[in-house]
Amino acid sequence: MIVQFVCEQGIARSQIAGALFNDPIHETRSTGIVPGWYEGKTLSKIGATSLLESMSLFGYDISNKVVRRLTNDAIKRAGLLVVMGQKSTWPYYLIKAAANGKVIHWEIQDPVGYTREEYIWLINGMREELQRLKGMLEERLKLVYS
Repeated sequence: MIVQFVCEQGIARSQIAGALFNDPIHETRSTGIVPGWYEGKTLSKIGATSLLESMSLFGYDISNKVVRRLTNDAIKRAGLLVVMGQKSTWPYYLIKAAANGKVIHWEIQDPVGYTREEYIWLINGMREELQRLKGMLEERLKLVYS
């Protein structure tokens, strides 16, 4: 199953979640609802220095991750979408997916302008959320295969 992590621009929250989730059973993807001029660029090219330094402290190199736009096609392929941010920015096709039970919403503030220390705090909080998500997905698999 594809687990699609989504945030507003596809630069920080979705990239952090995708790297930290690192689950051998589920494929992960990271996208943004409105990536703007960042789309198609790597995190190192857009100057996400505080984010990259913070992730490297946890042993993750996400500098070559590319910012991608969430599409209707990506939503169709995903088994689960974890959307971080305000619901007011959601396109219609994401709202429709939520109505079909494919979406989990995490209210995580946009980290634009965060310092390295603030990113470390965010990463630690997301690690806890991702552990809960892994537990939930393991339970789903047990139900399917029992």
